[in-house]
Amino acid sequence: MVNIPWTTVETSTNNYYNSIADGYNELHGQEQRRKAKLVLSKLEQSDIDGFLDVGGGTGYATEIFPGKRVLLEPSEKLRAKAKGAAIEGVAERLPFPDKSFSLVVCLTAIHHFKDPKKALSEMKRVCQRQVVVSLLKKAQNYRKLDSVIRKILKNCEILDDLHDMIYIWNR
Repeated sequence: MVNIPWTTVETSTNNYYNSIADGYNELHGQEQRRKAKLVLSKLEQSDIDGFLDVGGGTGYATEIFPGKRVLLEPSEKLRAKAKGAAIEGVAERLPFPDKSFSLVVCLTAIHHFKDPKKALSEMKRVCQRQVVVSLLKKAQNYRKLDSVIRKILKNCEILDDLHDMIYIWNR
């Protein structure tokens, strides 16, 4: 196996998502929206006032969530397609004060993160009530990430979905 510097991976990932931005919703939208609906069915919706969508692409999947959404996405071209607030950033350095959001959602993005442990700790830091993370079962580092998520989001509810494992953690 070849070791590739993370900066190369991050640049490569951003380049890929920038290159498919025009067709992103057609490629991923339906599956991500289906997953978002499943997650939403498991949450107490009346408790969601503001939420953070980490690595949310165009934000299409979480447009159905109640409350004010802030989308955090490193890809400039995906952010440009988002409705509402969309800021540049990475999960390992969330630019928000502690407990800024009632809910933090990260759907099928964690396998792209440079430091998933740091990202999960940051998501917990900025959430008031719940963190939801989905992990692609086909991710190359699935087993390691599954273990990391279960360790950091202790006692979370786990849903075995079609393509992802979904972890729902309550503070």
